[in-house]
Order: sequence, then structure tokens, then C-alpha cells
Amino acid sequence: MKRRLLSNILFALIAISSYGQNDFIPVPSSPFVMGAPATEANYTSFTVRHRPVSEKWKQRNKKYLSHPDAGYIAKEQPPGNVIELIEKRTETTRFYVDADNPSKVFSQGAYGSLHYKQNGQWLLIDSRLERKSAQILEASHQVEPVGFDIGGRKSYMKTVNGTINFNDWKLYGKNKGEIKLIASASWDDFTAGDDGIFVKNIFPGVDAEMQVLRGRIKTNLIVRTWNFSGYENYLFSDGFQAEQRGVFSFVEEASKENRIGEVDFKSNGKLMARIGRAVMYAEADAGNVAYLPYEFENGGLGILVDPNTVRALLKAGKVLIDPLVTGPEGVFSPGSIMNSSNNANCSYDFNMGCSYDWTVPVPPFITVTNAIFDVYMLTSAPCTRDKMRYRYGFGDELCGTGVLWQTNGLPPTEGGTGGIGGVPTDLYNSCIKAGCVEKNVKVRISILRGCMGPAGCEPSCVQGIGPFITTIEGRTVEIVSVTATPPNTVCPGDVVNLKATANFGIPPYSFQWAPGNLPGDNVSINPMASGAYAVTVTDACNQTASGNTSVMVPPPPPAPTVTVTASSLNICEGQPVTFKAVAANVSSKSFQWKRNGVLVQGGNTDTFTSSAIANQDVITVVLSTTDPCVNPSTVTSNELKVNVSPAVQPAVSIVSNAVSNAVCKGKAVLFTAAAVNGGTAPVYQWKKNGMNVGGNNPQYTDANLADQDVISCVLTSNVPCPRSNNVESNRILIKVNEPLFTTVNEYVCQANMPFRWNGQTISAGGQAVATYVTLSTVTGCDSTVALNLTVSPPVVRTQMDTAACGSLLFQGRNYLSSTLLADTLQGRMGCDSVIRAVNIIVYPLVPYAQVVNLTGCDSLLFEGILYYDNTQLTGTLKNRFGCDSVNRTVNITIENFRLELKAEADGELLYQGEEVSLQTSSAVNPYKVTSWEPGVLFPNQSALTQRIRTILADSVVTVYAESEHGCRDSASIVLKIIPRPLGNLLPNVFTPNGDNHNDVWIPTRGTAFPVGELFVYNRWGECVYHTDDYTQPWDGKSKGKKVPSGVYAYKLIISKRFKFHGSVTILY
Repeated sequence: MKRRLLSNILFALIAISSYGQNDFIPVPSSPFVMGAPATEANYTSFTVRHRPVSEKWKQRNKKYLSHPDAGYIAKEQPPGNVIELIEKRTETTRFYVDADNPSKVFSQGAYGSLHYKQNGQWLLIDSRLERKSAQILEASHQVEPVGFDIGGRKSYMKTVNGTINFNDWKLYGKNKGEIKLIASASWDDFTAGDDGIFVKNIFPGVDAEMQVLRGRIKTNLIVRTWNFSGYENYLFSDGFQAEQRGVFSFVEEASKENRIGEVDFKSNGKLMARIGRAVMYAEADAGNVAYLPYEFENGGLGILVDPNTVRALLKAGKVLIDPLVTGPEGVFSPGSIMNSSNNANCSYDFNMGCSYDWTVPVPPFITVTNAIFDVYMLTSAPCTRDKMRYRYGFGDELCGTGVLWQTNGLPPTEGGTGGIGGVPTDLYNSCIKAGCVEKNVKVRISILRGCMGPAGCEPSCVQGIGPFITTIEGRTVEIVSVTATPPNTVCPGDVVNLKATANFGIPPYSFQWAPGNLPGDNVSINPMASGAYAVTVTDACNQTASGNTSVMVPPPPPAPTVTVTASSLNICEGQPVTFKAVAANVSSKSFQWKRNGVLVQGGNTDTFTSSAIANQDVITVVLSTTDPCVNPSTVTSNELKVNVSPAVQPAVSIVSNAVSNAVCKGKAVLFTAAAVNGGTAPVYQWKKNGMNVGGNNPQYTDANLADQDVISCVLTSNVPCPRSNNVESNRILIKVNEPLFTTVNEYVCQANMPFRWNGQTISAGGQAVATYVTLSTVTGCDSTVALNLTVSPPVVRTQMDTAACGSLLFQGRNYLSSTLLADTLQGRMGCDSVIRAVNIIVYPLVPYAQVVNLTGCDSLLFEGILYYDNTQLTGTLKNRFGCDSVNRTVNITIENFRLELKAEADGELLYQGEEVSLQTSSAVNPYKVTSWEPGVLFPNQSALTQRIRTILADSVVTVYAESEHGCRDSASIVLKIIPRPLGNLLPNVFTPNGDNHNDVWIPTRGTAFPVGELFVYNRWGECVYHTDDYTQPWDGKSKGKKVPSGVYAYKLIISKRFKFHGSVTILY
């Protein structure tokens, strides 16, 4: 459960520039403004408080191994794996070292105590709650521990004057002086965390949050719903108990009369606790509070509550009842409660009226790398966290006072404010100067309220919950980098540059290298073997840091070699040969080939291939490498001599047995091949039209030749060194004679089928439906005759339409009505082939009447024309033959539907929670309402009139309606709602003594309720002051003379309907 809480305001001055510089950094002249978010309390979980004690912690704190805080993680501990040096603790300071980087240190100084002394040891103060047992939760690490006894349904505080128990709540009803117990508190449903506990339904509809602070507990009773009735007033009573009988008394004498103010609880004459003023307010409007009177009833401290006021405030949301219980140490210890100043002119003009100073030690030997402000603030009603501003100053003479933090934009509620904001490095670099000895730097915070709470510098509604902590982060001198250039390996005797970079500490720096005792941050060496080089940097405070780097010098590698091999050293003329180079003892390599000692162009890879090698040519290769430290870097390979034999040319020719290479289709032809230089085992491959045919034989026979076929033969020779292994013969073009072929065309009607032709019966038409073979031709090839038979198709029917108005003349005859005519046509072969039909259409002369009624809202678009008024259109429509067919009348009606909405209240002004009547009207009737907005206010969405109760703020009401023709309109009205006046509108004291401070009596919230009549009466009931405008200041005079000091009653009437009674004290 997260609730409102004081929050940690953390200002991190972030390092964004380089360090270790001598340049002067000017102080920024303009303010650096930061905004802060609101933060919430943790009522659900406990953060980690302990971690194992590391060996590094033990080495740093050898004398404090059994210290009670060993391994404890402070709430304000710097981030990271840091180790606190226990021996450097004081009441307000502590010191940390980064375990992973010992040159990084942190120093903290506070306004208020960081530690308290017990048995000679400084112990950590931590207000966080932790579980002690199943029923006990306690914030133990402080002078006055506070905690909760869950089983006993109470809280406790172990003060310096003894233990007290409280938050033992009971609810009483009160009628005419008689009091009756209604309910006791229930703690059955609660959650707990670092910041306290949250109890759900401590009473029906009422929750409680109990927030632990340093030496105090802040309790809020949170009323969600008011479930009680039957009594004039109610009393929330807290049963305070001490070891001996305790008594209550008001801190200020003036509080006894109206019972409103702070209360002390004392036992045996000693202060046990102080309880702050009880206030009640709506959570959403914390600035509008009602101060509640205390009653000392039944041994407890009771808060008197008016149920009518509670119900009125509940309309704005949850209602809070807010007392704060503080132990005596928290009341009087410095830094526990700090004041804030009321800027009465309501502006953000800053004044230093409430300022607080403290110091923080700056460690020696460091460059400041960060500065952090860690502040806890608590805003209580009637002050709200959206009107706060803080100014920080730090360094010598407070040079950095331009750091501002403001909260405008946060919710206007009570609670915590805070956040993290980065500030330019030049602020702390110019204001916090470290040196060779430790010194203290001053820190100041100034706190301002923007026109809220009591006047002057005081703590009643804005408090700083100490301690306020400043953390200085710094770093002693460090080696940033040590480099060697070149960065990898080098050859013996090469030049190497060594460079070191330092930062932080107190410049300037000096550097010394070993071996060689070389001075400077940048030196050169010529190493002959591998080795390490160390450098020591010394700053202006004689603080040192060391670093090192290594230089690798490997031993010299073996000399490179290269060997050449060939695919063959005995080749034929023109045959390609490939040479391969194999290198050893190198990684990077390049090659250059030579023939007879001459460079080969383009030969720069490890292989070389050539078809132009001559007999007795000598081949070599040159190897080059860029490997470091290799010597020599260029070597030549062995020599290879090549033997080349001359080439011979194979050939082949073919002939056929056909006369003139002509043949009748289907006759076989013999082809014969003759080879030259075919070798001992020649291979023959016959081809027809380029495709392989036949077998490995010098002869080939083919009986399936076609006209224009081409026959050839490819010879593959096995003779040594042929110029070409495969050669093709001459090509023979074959002439194939085809038999004769002709066609005969015949026509017949469908009715004469089947058809007889040359002794054959034909059943269907088509191309080449029958053939007839004749005697052989003079070439010896038979010829063929084919029949093409055409059959006339069956009868086809056609139809045409013709139309006219009244009558139609067709082929000499006049038709008065529609009819269908048909006749038959014959084809050229005498076959009936076409039946023709004519459809005669006769339209009547007399058209029919049509009436169209159209309605539009505000306008109507008809046949491309936009109409805004009532209109009647007439006209005659014709069909596509030009005959009059329709007499049309169009009646256009335009409806202008406008909706009106009026609001009527009982008075001239409308206050929150009063009823208002809403009335709709229109010149067009009837109509219906379809909806109202906002819907949550109108259960009956279709009513023509409404009566509602106003809500919290100005509202816009909108109604939607529809006429019987479907036309729609809406109307809206703004309800200007004035908040109902609650709480104290007038101060309860003023001092008209002429010191220009609090000299007049004027309302604190007059602008919110400008209409009011005021009467002031002395103790005899006489009216000493009257005005119709209560916002005008009263100087304490009646009839020109000052009235005596004392208490005066007043009656205030706001808007002639709200009456307030109270008292004001006049002091001189």
C-alpha cells in the first residue's frame, strides 16, 4: 500500500566535464531551476538492511569488527559497493570508500544527527520500520525508537522519559453532553513496510495510515464512507498510556477556550509526547481545512467531529483526519523539525527568512566529482505540496546559491515532495575546492511557502524531517590509461612510444617510467626483447598511482622458401600446362612468375597456367612476404624445363549409295566414312541433323530419311599430339521424293445425309473425311485423293423488336396493339435455313399520375439541386420511344429543428451540492429527447426536463433530441458552480498595534467567496463592527476608536445562506 509521505529530495550535481584542470571555473550567474515529483510511502515491503561483512570491510575497519552497525546498509548510503570507515564517524558526518575503486571516496555532512552515542560508540540513526517478531514491528535505530504491537492494536514510543502507548483508537457518539462507545479499532486487515503500516477498515468505512518518522508517528484517519448515524457529534479517541499516569494540556494558553491547538502529554511532570493540531480536509483539496477541537475524555485524547462536515467533504472524495505524535527528543533536538517561511504576496519572489546552515568535510587529495543534497520534507494541511520552493547554497561564502527547486505542477495535496535533478558541474567545481588537507564547506537551505499556512517562519504545516544531508563524492589521482604504440608485437630494435594519462587528485602531475628511469607522460624506447614497462604518476599533494603495459618482441622467424611443381613436363604443342608454387615459413605472401627469366604479366598468384609454352622453356617463381621481422623478404624457387612435341591434323570424309543423294521416301541409304590420321583405334560418331545416330562403325544405313536431312560423321583420333582430337566430315544433304496428294470439295444439305463417294459411305462432314489411292507416279511413289464434305446447318431463328405510341405501320399494315409476326427463308442450296420473327409493341397514349413526398432537415438535395425552403415540383416523364408515360408531382418539405436548454436555480449564485432545474424547448413539436450528458447525472435519459444536484466543479450539460421527421439537434449550457464555503475563512487572532505586521483582520480565502456580511460582538453582545463586504480589512476600531484586547465573537453570512460563527482574539 502506497500513501502520501514525506519524501527524499535528492539533488545530484552530476559530473559532465573533465577533472584535474587548473582553469578557473566561474560561478553561474542565473539560477538553475529544477522541478520535483511527488513521492509516496511504502506500506507493503521492507528493503534490505544487512549484507555479509566482506574481507575488504574488515581490512578497512579492523578495530570495529564487533561494532553493532557492521554490515548495516544506511538509508542514505552512497550507491555502489561502498565501505564506511567507522572510525571517522561523528554525530553529523561519515566517510565511505568504494571497495572496487579505492580512489573514489564519499564524505557526508548533515544538519541534524546522523548518529547517536551509546556506550561510547556512534550508532546509526535509521527511521525505517523492521519486523522484530510476528507481532512487533519497530524502527529501532534511533534515540527514541517507535513501533507497533499488532496483537495489542497499538503503537508505542520509547522516549527519553519513558515508554508511551497510543493509536489505541475508539469511536464514541455524543448527544447533548452524553457519550457512548460505538466501536473499537480493528487491526485485522493491515500491511506493513519501511515507512509504517496501513490498516484497512480500522472502523467501518475508515482506514488508518501510521507513518514512522524519526522519533514520531504521523497518523491519518482516512474516511472513505460515513456509516454512522444517530449522534450530533462523534469522538475519535486515542488512549494514550504511560508507565505512570499521564495528563494532557494545551501547549498554548489561548487554545484552552476553543480547544484547537497542539497538546502535550506529560507523566510525572515530564514531557512524553506532543500531539499536533487536529485538522480535517478532503484529500483532493488539502488547502481547505477544518481545525478540529480536542476533548480529554475517558483518559484518552479525543478528536471531535461534526458528521455534517464529514458528509459535505466526502462529496469531493476521501476525508483525512490528521494528528502527528512526536517524542520529547524529536520536539527539542535540532534538525528534527525545521521552519518554512510564508511568502504572503503569493509570488515566487525568494526571501531567506527561513535558512539553515551546516558543514560537510571535503576529503584531502581529491577532485570533487559530484555533490548530492538529500532532504526529507513533509507538507501537512492546510499547506499543499504544489506551492513550495527551496534554494541551496554551498561552498566558500555560499557561492552556489543559484540552485532552486520548485513544486508547481504537483497535486494540490498534503504529503511528500522530491526527486532527482542534475546540476552543471561548474557549480560544485567552482564552489567546492579540495586541497592537500581536509577542510569543511558550508551548506545552506532556505525554505519558502507560497501564500499558505501561518505567517512568518514557523513549522506548523511544512516541516523538514532531518537530517538534511550533503554528500561530497571525490577521487584521488588515478592512472586513466597506459598504452604502447604500436600496440601489438614489434621487431627487435623497432621504435615504441609509451604514453600515460592521469586524472583526478590535485594537478599538476609528474610521470616516471621503469625500467630506464625515463621522465614524462610520453617516452620512446627500442626494445630488443619482450618486457613490461611501469609508470608512476605523482600529483601536487605527493599522492601516487601506478600502471603498466607490455611490449611483445618475438624471436626472428626462419627464412622463407618456395618450391614449384608442374602438371606435366612433356606436352604437345599448344597443350596447357599448370605450375604450382608452395611457400613455407610465411603467412602473408605474393608471387611473380618468370619464363626464361622474364616476368610473366598477370602472374601474381600461387598458380600459373599457359598454352604458349615452347620446347625447352624454363619456369621459375619469385616469393615476396610482408610478415614482420622476416629476412630475407624475397626468395626465388627451383627451375622447371618443359619438353614440347609438334601436332598432327586428323581428317574424315563420307559418301552415300543414293544417286545424286536423292531417294523415294521410305527407301534405305548406305553411308561410308574414310579417315586420315585416325590412329590405331579411331572412333566414329554418325550424326543426322546434328543428332547422334548409328554406332562406332565406318558405315551407317538409314531407311527413315526425310527430305533435307543432313548426314555427317565425327572422327575421334588417338594419334599422338593431334591438333584436334575430334574432327567432323563433309555433310550430305538428302532429297526425299513425296507421293502426290489432292482434294475434292462436295456440298450437301443436312437432310441428304449420309453421303456416298467412290464406293464409301460418309456419315458426317469435315476435311479429308475419306481418301482414295491412285496408281504409282513416274517416280515410283503412290498418290492420294481426299474428300472435303460440307453439310448445310439446321434452321436458324431470328427476331427483331419495333415499337410506337398509339399505332404502328409495318409492311403496309397499321397495327393498334402489340403482336408477333414470323416467316421462313431458304438457302442457296434449297435448304430451309432461316425463320424470321418481328415483335410489334404499341404503347398507350394516356400516361399515369405519380406523387412523391420528400422531407429534409434544414436542406434537401434533389436531382442535383439543394433546396432550403418548402417547394412543389411538377413534370411529365417520357419513355425511350418518346411516349408520355408519367405525370409526376414532387412535394419538398424543409424542417428547421432547433433545441433550446435553460437552467434555473433557487438563487442568483449556484453553490456546490445545490439543485438546479433544466428545461428543454423547441418551436418544432412534437420532439423526443434521446440522451443527456454527462450520463452519470441523468438516470432518465429521455426526460424533457431534469432536476439535478450540482457536483464539485464547473460543469457542461448537453442534451440531444430528435423531431418526428428524424431531424436532430443538441443544446449545451455551462453550470458555473461555486464551492460551498467550509473551514475557517477568517483568522482567529490579529494584532492591530501599528507594527505593520498582522495589523488588520482579513479573510484568508476571501476571493473564493466574495459575497458576505460580517458582524463582530463584544462579550456583552454589542455589535462593535458590521460590514456588507467581509473581504474589506478591519483595523480593530469601533466608531473610530480601538476596541480593547480580548476575545470577540463574530457571525459571517455568505450569500445570505451560509452562516458561520467563531471568535477572534485581538492582542496589542
